[in-house]
Amino acid sequence: MGFERVIAKETGRPYYHPAVLLKLYIYGYLNRVESSRRLEREACRNVEVMWLIGRLAPDHKTIADFRKDNGAAIRKVCAKFVPYAGKWACCRPQASRSTAASSRR
Repeated sequence: MGFERVIAKETGRPYYHPAVLLKLYIYGYLNRVESSRRLEREACRNVEVMWLIGRLAPDHKTIADFRKDNGAAIRKVCAKFVPYAGKWACCRPQASRSTAASSRR
């Protein structure tokens, strides 16, 4: 799909696979978590996310760089993902009825 892999320095840690960061990005999209710092917190706090990304904990800079460097590839994936998501009940927008708490006199 056109995702770029990070070339790590010999002294650095191994890179995160693009599939892991894409899963985290899509989780954030579906759950309205837009900030890289909030995604970082979710990766360490939320059990669902820990399971999804295999207990890895990318930092906010890694997440932000992934978004910046792979914008075109992410758009391609989202363009293919959205038609499928509309068919699944878990991803459909929920119609909500909220009543105002107004007094009737």
